[in-house]
Amino acid sequence: MLTRAWQHAVIVLPLAALLLLSPALAGDGVEGFDTPMVLLMLFHPRSEPQNCRVGGAPIFVTVNTVKLAGYWWSPAQKSDTLVLFFHGNAEIAADYDALAAQYTSRRVNFAVVDYRGYGRSQGLPTVSTMVSDAEAWLAAVPDIAKERDVEIQRLIVMGRSLGSAAAIHAASRHPDKVGGLIIDSGFARGAQLIKRMGGPDLTRDPRLVAVESIEKIKRCTMPTLIIHGANDDLIPAADGQALFAASPAKKKRLLIIPRAGHNNLIQTASRDYFAAVADLIGQAEAKVSAP
Repeated sequence: MLTRAWQHAVIVLPLAALLLLSPALAGDGVEGFDTPMVLLMLFHPRSEPQNCRVGGAPIFVTVNTVKLAGYWWSPAQKSDTLVLFFHGNAEIAADYDALAAQYTSRRVNFAVVDYRGYGRSQGLPTVSTMVSDAEAWLAAVPDIAKERDVEIQRLIVMGRSLGSAAAIHAASRHPDKVGGLIIDSGFARGAQLIKRMGGPDLTRDPRLVAVESIEKIKRCTMPTLIIHGANDDLIPAADGQALFAASPAKKKRLLIIPRAGHNNLIQTASRDYFAAVADLIGQAEAKVSAP
């Protein structure tokens, strides 16, 4: 979920901490988004409550001494398929505990991971570490799965709202490992989104042109599903349509849900939403290879 809460003084990260951040390079120029104002707009981290009970198994990966966390939900019977999920900007992995059954009931493993500063993950979030950490999670899948006595043969990456950037980045960098891509309420161009939200105009920054999701998705040839609400007033449906048009995948689908906004796609059309997800899972074919 993307939220405009920053406009109403709901700022979770201390400004002083953001000003001291040294952007971690993701290797493609995306660190151009790592300015204090943009970070305050995009990220609204919150910790997982101490008394939170989650049915999934805790999972971890360490990136340059920073410990990142998430949860893994397994189906009743062993499965060689995993949906690796990157959530919205005001969510944490534990929020998906109830929704996980929608995936495990379809006989797939479901893992949701937290960005830096979210849930039980350490550190402070930046755009560059969000996408580079997505690659770290992808590389860790074989070992995490081995701990659960499973071997993942089909890996689908899925991103919702802000998480769409992480999912598309991971899929574009590692098409040999990713067998399917699902985007829920994703944006085509981050610079345009930031400008639309009242932030600085980065649309003319030459560093950012090649690192926008609409450019990265051009390297994603795996089966692709893009879902968007017709009435989304935060990230317009036109963004989903643009991502769909830019996708070179031979097997791709665009699902525009009538009357749905940014945060109620499932509530509005749960059956259509998960039927489309199930179809995409069935199309995924790529195997996960060890890093």
